[in-house]
Amino acid sequence: MTRPERGWAYAGISLLFVSVMVATTEPTPLYAFWERSYGFGAVVTTLVFATYAVGVIAALLFAGRDSDVNGRRPVLLACAGCSALSSVLFLLANGLALLFVARLISGFSAGLAAPAATAALVDLAGPARFWSRVVPGAVNLLGLGLGPVLGGVLAESAAQPTRLPFEVHLGVLAVTVVLGLGLIYRDRAERTGPVMILSRPSLGLPDTGRGTFVAAALGGFTTFALLGLFTALVPTFLEKVIGQHHPWVIGASVSLLFGAAVLTQLSIRTVPARLAIELGLVVLIAGLGLLAASLAIASYSLFLTGTVISGMAIGAAFSGGLATALSVARDGERGQVSSLFYLIAYIGITIPVIGAGFGVADTSILTTFIIVGAVLAAFDLAALAYLRLWSRQR
Repeated sequence: MTRPERGWAYAGISLLFVSVMVATTEPTPLYAFWERSYGFGAVVTTLVFATYAVGVIAALLFAGRDSDVNGRRPVLLACAGCSALSSVLFLLANGLALLFVARLISGFSAGLAAPAATAALVDLAGPARFWSRVVPGAVNLLGLGLGPVLGGVLAESAAQPTRLPFEVHLGVLAVTVVLGLGLIYRDRAERTGPVMILSRPSLGLPDTGRGTFVAAALGGFTTFALLGLFTALVPTFLEKVIGQHHPWVIGASVSLLFGAAVLTQLSIRTVPARLAIELGLVVLIAGLGLLAASLAIASYSLFLTGTVISGMAIGAAFSGGLATALSVARDGERGQVSSLFYLIAYIGITIPVIGAGFGVADTSILTTFIIVGAVLAAFDLAALAYLRLWSRQR
């Protein structure tokens, strides 16, 4: 593949990755409509989100290394198909049952996309440090960040707010599949034998670099736990504490977190990966404090400040963690290594979501945030201690 062809392929896979990840967060500002239509509250919303996480974890666990075995292209086609199916089910949803199924399949699409697209982008980048280290994580977070604002804006302007976002996604996805896979991407690692999806649990690490991977995974787990806590409480906080009911406000507020994360990743691209993880974990404490203060005094401006700081923490630690994890992977192992990294991160995102959802049902949003945030802060400090010990032992 010539250099221009690799560049076009890189752009096409990036666009496909973004379009799949957009669909996973697009429903965030729409839960208020579904809550009013179907009469459920915070606990059910939490369970719907947890169903998404189950789909992600199942895909990572059972198909984590399939792109290493079968090639990137078949797995990316499968994830695009799952993403399209989830949007169709959201369009057909007339009750809770289809919402749960749609979120499960949406999670499965994300679990297929993250390791396969990340590995494909690293393959195409070759020795280019910026394109292999920084961009895959930034593209992932960019897609996650565009989803809420796109869903909110389209819902605000539509006569049927829970339909238009998914109709638009289906159109965008079709275009990016053609660009990313149909015209320009030819997988150099693609196999000619039968494609085996969901064959068996398939995660693992190379024989060397286990300590390095643990350090990377701590960054992913901790920052995604903050992400989970944030996304679990933002809609409730904005609607019940601040009094903001517009979908675009909820979507933009969530997207601000991801925007700060992406800009941070791009701005610290020359910072060593280990230092980026540590910086992210230190800044995370400040973000938690500001978000807690904004809840205590019901200040939207302070909430936005805490959102930006938290996004910076996520961007730094996630970028450093993913780059560190991929540094221990050899050719033919990038899919399984990145899958294990994402699996640990998504376990981190799930725990505070469930805790916060059930906590809000029984107590105040402030009390819930303080309790879950205190546990997260304690883990953050433990992760920092491990990183310092690990760096001295190397």
